[in-house]
Formats: sequence, structure tokens, C-alpha cells
Amino acid sequence: MNRTKKKPPNDLTVIKKDIQSIKKRLDNTATKDDLNNAVKGLATKTDFADVMWELKTMREENTVLADTKRQVNSHEDRLETIEEKLQISLPV
Repeated sequence: MNRTKKKPPNDLTVIKKDIQSIKKRLDNTATKDDLNNAVKGLATKTDFADVMWELKTMREENTVLADTKRQVNSHEDRLETIEEKLQISLPV
């Protein structure tokens, strides 16, 4: 039986394979332009500050509205008591 021996790879073949492997990995990495394009869609500090300002404004408005609702409920209770005592019905 005649067995053929496998030739050991020479240095040039190994280097070519290494270069091809490195090229493949570089093709899959992001470039500076790729990163810049990805960042364009993200919010800026100004956007964040605007959102925080809106949130603060909404909280303040919510506090005012909650107090107004409490006052209206209090007045409704008082009016109901007056209507009962005077035995009258006010139009809605």
C-alpha cells in the first residue's frame, strides 16, 4: 500500500491563511462611519433636558389639578349638605 505523505504547509501558505482570516474579521467590524450613523438616532443632552423639563411641568400641573379636584369635591359635599338642609335641588 502506497501512502502519500501530506506535505507540511510552508510559511507562505500559513501567512496567506492568516491574512484571509484577518480580512474576514475586519469585514465584520464597525467603521467610524457606522458608529456615527448609529449614534445619530440617539437622544442628545438637549433632548434629555427638554424631556425632564416637560416631566417637571407635568408634575406641577398634576399637583395643581389634584388640589383643584379636592376643592371641587369639597364644594360638592358642602352643596349637598346645603341642599339637604334647605330641602332644595340645584340644577346640575
